[in-house]
Amino acid sequence: MNRISRSLQFVLTGLTGALLTMLPVSAEGLSLYGSVTTEAIAGLGEANRGQGGFESDIRIIAETTCNSAITFRAEAGALLSYGLSSEAAIVFDSAAVQPPSQLPPGDDLHREVYVDQAWAETTLELFTVKAGILPVSWGSAYIHNPVARTAPPALPGEDLDRAIGRPGIILFVPLPAGFSTEGYALAAPRLDDAVPHIAELDFSTIPFGTKLQFQSPFADLAIYAIREVMQEGMSEVWIGADGTTVFADITVYAEFATTLSYSTELSAGFSCIIPGIDLGLRGEYIHLSSGAEHGSCSGISFIDGSERMLGQQYVFLQLEKEDPRAAAWKLSAGTLVNLLDRSAAILGEAEWRPLTDFCLGGFTRIFTADESSSREFGGSLPIAPGMALRPYRSVAGIRATWYF
Repeated sequence: MNRISRSLQFVLTGLTGALLTMLPVSAEGLSLYGSVTTEAIAGLGEANRGQGGFESDIRIIAETTCNSAITFRAEAGALLSYGLSSEAAIVFDSAAVQPPSQLPPGDDLHREVYVDQAWAETTLELFTVKAGILPVSWGSAYIHNPVARTAPPALPGEDLDRAIGRPGIILFVPLPAGFSTEGYALAAPRLDDAVPHIAELDFSTIPFGTKLQFQSPFADLAIYAIREVMQEGMSEVWIGADGTTVFADITVYAEFATTLSYSTELSAGFSCIIPGIDLGLRGEYIHLSSGAEHGSCSGISFIDGSERMLGQQYVFLQLEKEDPRAAAWKLSAGTLVNLLDRSAAILGEAEWRPLTDFCLGGFTRIFTADESSSREFGGSLPIAPGMALRPYRSVAGIRATWYF
């Protein structure tokens, strides 16, 4: 715990120092808040019986609150994970990657200290410029955004509220008649390379993107040109578009991207509130042309982090019901189905908020594929002869979140 405290103190000290040196505001113009989320899980099914997991995420957010020409926001924290909650433990269990026999003093693979965002923004008469560790939140889809190509690929449906940034700069220029344009240039690919070298920012491999957007009371439309760099030497140019509109009480969206080599990704969906019962309904279809076909998912790209959705076609459906009077409770159930190998991820969750700053909940994650198969959600994905990775394991758990 002392090491964790020192790591978190280092992060907070750095953020506070950046605020005080970069921003011409008084202490009253700063806001510091965050959350502590802790969850414990137990494995379900024969293969996971008797196994458990534990995770605790301490997140700190700092931002300016005064009216100033310069604003600042940072999100940082420390994540602890053990057993079934640890992605590293699941990878080591596959035997494809051997755990280190010895670590440097103070290192602990259970712990991750992170800075997701830390950026400053200035708005002038003709444009807005933002620089630092920046999230690029492009696209209108819910589960998978084909035009979001800067942060590391994420597990489908996990950490939807987390916006991971990359170092760089963003320029936003408003235009007449509801139009605007935005562009970014980054100093790092989607997957980190821990070793710096002189050629890592050659002009031919810098990640960048441009967007032309039109907004009106009836529709939100945008077109994109993006150079994605997954790792050094792995660049791809994408052309994309997305649009959102509202029909009656139904929000409909579609998002599309394609490369010059005709690799395509598509997400299309809707969300609405069913009248009379105030039940939220959401659905999304996802197509990934580069994904695996029937029952042939491989775990190699999962281990190196370059992919998290391994199939070609998916359907997502979710129902959600919330306390309409005091928002004291919420129930939700959803499923993501790989249409080609017929495996599914099913999530059920119940939340109770007895206090404004405290939330308690329970959840289940069920993956339907048999562990002996190579189907995506629940199966053992081949890596090499005699080696397989089973990234999805059915669990039930409880979670508590404190906000401060």
